[in-house]
Amino acid sequence: MIVFHSIRSIATRSLRFVVPMIVLAHATVRAAVECRLLWCDPQQEAPGLVHADLENTLRPVSLAALKIQPPVLLHPREGTIRLFHADDCSAACTVTVPSAVRRALLLLMPGETPRSLRAMLVDDSPGRVPDAGACVVNLSKVHIRLAVGEHRALIVPGADHPLVCPQERDDFNMAQVLFQFERDGAWRTASETRLRFAPGMRHLILAEHDVRSGRPRVRTFTDAGVARPVADAAAAE
Repeated sequence: MIVFHSIRSIATRSLRFVVPMIVLAHATVRAAVECRLLWCDPQQEAPGLVHADLENTLRPVSLAALKIQPPVLLHPREGTIRLFHADDCSAACTVTVPSAVRRALLLLMPGETPRSLRAMLVDDSPGRVPDAGACVVNLSKVHIRLAVGEHRALIVPGADHPLVCPQERDDFNMAQVLFQFERDGAWRTASETRLRFAPGMRHLILAEHDVRSGRPRVRTFTDAGVARPVADAAAAE
């Protein structure tokens, strides 16, 4: 029985490897997309992931919690990017890539089932988020609204919104930033702070709910090459 179980385990792992490779081998490959990956869960270690290159060779991708990684070329097949777990080559996530996108941020977070991942692609094409601007991403399941300087926006779940540099800034290039989350038909303030907007930098702002506490949270990254987190504000009850 021990020998039989071992052989069956090996066969299962082999099948998990072969099936993705068969799918990839017959998929139509289009131009590569330059992606920077970000693992969005600070309380869970980033999983080991791989992707398939043009020759269908599995290559590791760099991933770390709260650190936007250096760009890597990923090859969409049938209009989607697919990532696999490094340990057994099982599917981790699939994300659709619009045909016009050539550069993107790929946000990854735990899915609703074990080992599944949730992925969101943010178009980072040149000029979409201008210098000294910001990109706000709504990772929550509710509507959010924001005020950044003179800018106002309502963002639906799963959408992102680029912002140009606000004109309403003080002598230190600081602008007022307010985020509200919809709850029970009312708007609840989740974060109210000031943020610096200056040439040579951009911001990536993630609006989400903490997976464990359920509290709304706004997380801000400075995007200057490889970004780093600069703020983490949680809403008070």
